[in-house]
Amino acid sequence: MSGALSLLLAGAAGAQERGPGYVYVSRWSVIGTIGLVGREIATWDPVHDALAASGWDGWMPTGCGAYCPDASKIVEGRPIAPILSARYQVRGRWQARGVISYSKPGSYPGLYNSTTPLWVTPSVTVAGVQGVGSLGPLWFGAGPAWYSGAVHTTSTGMDSSRTGSGLGAVLSAALAVPRSGRVFLELVLERRILGSITMPDVPVSGAPTVPTMTIPLSHTLLSAGAGLRL
Repeated sequence: MSGALSLLLAGAAGAQERGPGYVYVSRWSVIGTIGLVGREIATWDPVHDALAASGWDGWMPTGCGAYCPDASKIVEGRPIAPILSARYQVRGRWQARGVISYSKPGSYPGLYNSTTPLWVTPSVTVAGVQGVGSLGPLWFGAGPAWYSGAVHTTSTGMDSSRTGSGLGAVLSAALAVPRSGRVFLELVLERRILGSITMPDVPVSGAPTVPTMTIPLSHTLLSAGAGLRL
């Protein structure tokens, strides 16, 4: 009986010591976020240049000179990326992070002779590890990543794809709040530095051949979600 009473008193004392400002200490955190992929000129200009030279860039305005919109402005689709990550506290402010995501920056629409549509759609899966340093609610990470990407070109009666993979890097900056409790919110800005995929010539019946194009897979993500301290 006296042993049980001692345990209860110790627990009460611990609760008082923690107080409202207690920071939950955990070595592991698991986070799920949804990211928005930036529509970058560097991704879509090579597609625009290749299609314009072959007669497939029917949606891009002509004759507007310096006032023409850049290629990213006519991209279609919702560039949403699901992201799953985990962080492990190594020592003090230093952590290790693993992250995996799948992203599609949208589809570039082509058009030939006002009747034959075309879509060029890249996608990429990224898995990376990072070293992370924290400063209060902020953390910053950098590390290598493995990517596996694909480019799909579709038109009337045609669907062609090309895949590629390799090593890249992931750079991150984030805000995680609150610092106490098991559940927290996280806002992350990430730059994925990846390679590119070259799509070879694709013949289309009744229309010009879709020319070779090299599409960069690098992209920027802004994501938000929730995490759990285990």
